[in-house]
Order: sequence, then structure tokens, then C-alpha cells
Amino acid sequence: MQHSTLRTICPDRAMVPIFWFVIGVFASCSTSGGSRAGEPHASEQRQTRGDKRWDDMSHEERMEVMKAEVMPRAKELFAALDPAEYADADCTLCHGAGAKEGKFAMPSSEPPSFKMTMFEDKPEISAFMKDKLVPLLAHATGKQPFDPATGEGDVKCVSCHPME
Repeated sequence: MQHSTLRTICPDRAMVPIFWFVIGVFASCSTSGGSRAGEPHASEQRQTRGDKRWDDMSHEERMEVMKAEVMPRAKELFAALDPAEYADADCTLCHGAGAKEGKFAMPSSEPPSFKMTMFEDKPEISAFMKDKLVPLLAHATGKQPFDPATGEGDVKCVSCHPME
């Protein structure tokens, strides 16, 4: 890219490294099928739900997305976090014991309650949830992950965890 073009796009010279970083991120996304951490590859997602949004799906369609898209990837992510703890992860991990009876309401009372101090108290699990699980669930539901900077987004800690 010529310097004059770069100055037009990014007139603040201090921002040039950030510009190239962003370009690199977009380039890597395009070569990886566009998936972000925690998300299935785009072709896998289309196979399970087509163009339907979560809010427009029937219970059966949601169950299929959870079985085919969310649970296999979530189990893999949790097992990588702690293989001994999450070796047998299933629907009850997030939905609680009611999942065995077909009760999948969220937030569930069984995951630990969310506290605003959680990011300081448990940085590893908080980072895992924020960087891996929230993007997976946002992708599966067709919703946006919560952005603390803007206060926007539908998939957030209290989507699954009751607020303490």
C-alpha cells in the first residue's frame, strides 16, 4: 500500500501499527473460515441452522443447534480448560439438573452466581468464559456478545449465571 493511501485511511501516524494489526486480524479470519475463538467453522453453522435466528427457531430446532453445534464445541472447550473436572460435561453443566427433565430455561440457578468481582477473583475462568464461551453462544444464537465498552450485546455473563 502506498504511503499516501495509508495517510488517507489512517492520518494519525501513531495509529499505523494498529491499522496493520487490524488488517492482519481480518486477513487471518478470512483464511480460517471466519471463525472466532469458540465458534464452529461457518460451514458447520450453516449445516445446523441455515439462516434462521435463534428467536425464530422452534424448540426442536434449538435442541438440534445445541446438540450439533454448541455442546460438542463447549465440551471440547471445557475439557481443554480442566480435563478432569469437565471430562463428562453435558447439558446439566449449564442448564442444571432440570435439563434431564427437558427444562432448559436460562439463566439457570445451578451455575455459580455472577459477581462483579469475578474477573478479579477468578481471572482464568472469567477469561475463558469471555473469550471462548460467550463467542460460541453468541454465534450459535445469532446474537451479539456483550461489549462492556458500549454496554451493547445480548450474550453476557447473566445470560447463563444468576446475578448475585
